[in-house]
Amino acid sequence: MTQLGGGYRLDVDVTDVDALRFEQRAAAGRDRLRSGAPDAAAVLLGEAVDLWGDRPGAEPAVIAPVAPAAAIRLAHVSVEAVADLEAELALGRADAAASRLTALLAERHVQERAAALLMDALAAQGRQAEALAR
Repeated sequence: MTQLGGGYRLDVDVTDVDALRFEQRAAAGRDRLRSGAPDAAAVLLGEAVDLWGDRPGAEPAVIAPVAPAAAIRLAHVSVEAVADLEAELALGRADAAASRLTALLAERHVQERAAALLMDALAAQGRQAEALAR
C-alpha cells in the first residue's frame, strides 16, 4: 500500500487478481489457437475456464454491483473461453469438448458458435444423429 496525497493506493500484482489472471489466460489461449498451437491453447484456455468456475456467462457477483460493465465483459469472455476450447477438438478430445459445450448451452441456449462446435464434437464421437438433432 502506498500513501498518496489524501489517500492510499493499493499495490496489487496482476497475478493476485483472479479476474485479471482469467482474462490473461483466455487472451493468451485465443492467441495460441489463432496461431495454430492447439496444445498450448488448450492448456491456457483450460486454466482460464477453471479459474472462472462452473458457470460460464454468469456475471461475477462481487464485481457486478461496483463495475457492471466489467462484469458483463468478463461474463462474455468466459463464454468465449469455453467456445475457444475448440482446441480440444483439434487434439482429438471430443468428449471433453462436448461436455463443456453441453454445459455451456444448458445455461446459454442462444450461442451459435458453441452449438456449431458441439455438433462437431458429437460428430467426432460418432454421434451423428445427435449432431444433426442439435
